Amino acid sequence: KAAALGAEVLREFVDGGISGTTDKRPAFQEAINFCSLMNVDYMVTWSSSRFARNLLDAGRYKLVLQSYRTRLVYASSDVDTTTDDGWLMDNFFALFDEHVSRRVSSDTKRSMMKAAGDGYFMGGRLPFGYAAIPDGKRRRLVPHPGESETVKRIFDMSQQGNGVKVIAMALNDAGTLLRGKRWAKNTINFILTSEVYCGVSVFNRVSRRVANPPALWVRVSSHPAIISTERFGQVQAGLTERRP
Repeated sequence: KAAALGAEVLREFVDGGISGTTDKRPAFQEAINFCSLMNVDYMVTWSSSRFARNLLDAGRYKLVLQSYRTRLVYASSDVDTTTDDGWLMDNFFALFDEHVSRRVSSDTKRSMMKAAGDGYFMGGRLPFGYAAIPDGKRRRLVPHPGESETVKRIFDMSQQGNGVKVIAMALNDAGTLLRGKRWAKNTINFILTSEVYCGVSVFNRVSRRVANPPALWVRVSSHPAIISTERFGQVQAGLTERRP
């Protein structure tokens, strides 16, 4: 594309594995800054979706490039954004890119909920107290023999009226560590308030980097529980009563 424009490639920028739905891409930001510093004529991306898949981000950074007198060019299509028709087509592409991104996000969430409902582990940090065993191409969570006993002990101590700091200190003094690390009160509090130990996976906590209210969360029974729902509720009540 650079050759077709009669341009010389000054530098290439790659954000591997980072979605175009966010502008928090180090190489993307570096490319924008490079255009401001080096008097760049063209910024070439493969397609509009690789520039941005968020309509507001796309419009904002296009204005930034215009202020640098840098023309945005797509290698996969010939859209002349300097013409009225090209401007209209470019904005249609940006709108369509966000639409596709939303559809993919919705389909992905639905697929994850289906897989979790079938008992599969959907990735992320492995919860303390569980092991992930292979099941075909996926994995399932099962209680870890040693760690699950520690989780039960944490809930026992909480029901006995101990605070999270006291529980962390007791475990550390007994040499019962968190996978080789010392316990902190925040970790104890996370375990005591996480529904994962009731066998539940929670989806839709966040939409487009914004936290959703609990009423919109989707809970799926996905794996064997270490703590019963009744006992979990009792612990939550105790934590609320002891909270300053």
